[in-house]
Amino acid sequence: MPKHRVLVIGGGSIGERHLRCFLKTDDADVSLCEINPEVRDRIAANYSLSGCFDDLSTALAARPELVVVCTPAHLHIDQSIECAKAGAHLLIEKPLSTTFGRIDELLAVV
Repeated sequence: MPKHRVLVIGGGSIGERHLRCFLKTDDADVSLCEINPEVRDRIAANYSLSGCFDDLSTALAARPELVVVCTPAHLHIDQSIECAKAGAHLLIEKPLSTTFGRIDELLAVV
């Protein structure tokens, strides 16, 4: 059975924890999207990733099935809308957002 394609957006402590947990399942090919090159390089050196990206558009072009959004909360809605439009399932870290703006748009896309 093929492995699930999982993209983790954000390489902070929460993102790295999700990445580590998905890798332990042995049922996921995990990639990372992280804008900070030092964080991205450190994580890439420590884990067996299927891809490492510095921007979301390029990461989504690899067609992940599931995206885990682990960036700062004010970015969650915009990134989640982009991922949903690309056809990915979403797991969004809490809080969902720092405002109520665009939540209805995300719900409509999903």
